[in-house]
Amino acid sequence: VSDISIESITQTAFQLPPATDVVVGIGGGKALDFAKYSAHLLRLPFVSVPTSTSNDGFCSPTSSLTVGGRRKTVKSSIPFGVVIDLDVIRSCPPVFFYSGLGDMVSKITALADWKEAANRKLERYSDFASMLAYNSLDLLFIKHSFDINAPEFQRSLTTSLLMSGISMEVAGTSRPASGSEHLVSHALDEVCARPQMHGLQVGTAAYLCALLQNNPSTGGLRDILVKTGFFTLSDKIRSRKKSFCGLCVWRRRSSAAFIRFFPNRTAINAPSNLLTAMKFYRS
Repeated sequence: VSDISIESITQTAFQLPPATDVVVGIGGGKALDFAKYSAHLLRLPFVSVPTSTSNDGFCSPTSSLTVGGRRKTVKSSIPFGVVIDLDVIRSCPPVFFYSGLGDMVSKITALADWKEAANRKLERYSDFASMLAYNSLDLLFIKHSFDINAPEFQRSLTTSLLMSGISMEVAGTSRPASGSEHLVSHALDEVCARPQMHGLQVGTAAYLCALLQNNPSTGGLRDILVKTGFFTLSDKIRSRKKSFCGLCVWRRRSSAAFIRFFPNRTAINAPSNLLTAMKFYRS
């Protein structure tokens, strides 16, 4: 699957035979989003069979599609079932696990953004959905070492991503798993000639957003990204550092856009937090 525009998916979905009973998606993120949204349009059950765990989309009630040439998160339906072969998952290149890791740690900043929005009476908040999202992090990082090649870690990563998807269904929104760090990633998709994997962008952006939020979990987030080798991988992808710096310059052209980019305005307006974050990207 290469074209994940909403127009292309709509056209393909309504060409499926009328006798179709279920839509099964097999593959990575794009293939699953294509199949998931097709099933949503046709009001059919969707069975997700991921071949990698690079993000939590395989069990989420949303699809990441292009709408009018822009990447958007579109409402879909949560899978009727998820089938995961851990032997297939383990055969993936390490970058897929790092991407899944980046998507998982983004819950730290996403949940903080959601709580802040709820405190400002801008969003409804679900304690149960929030608990599921927090527990998905605990399942991954409290029980095991930080070796992404360990089968136990990979199994826990897969389960954590699955729980993250379920938390979004419970909340009725992507808020438990997607916040300002995901907006950074979507913007990078627009401004970069060659965007990196979603989870790699989101994981790196999560650290920046944690600094901007003055998030109490910033130190723990940094330790996770360092001990697992996530930041070591980031250093190998030099183009991403230029892209992030370019994005910061691009966003500074409009203060209003910058404030919308990060819902936590208090953190953004704190000079020390912003200076710390900018030093991170210059390093």
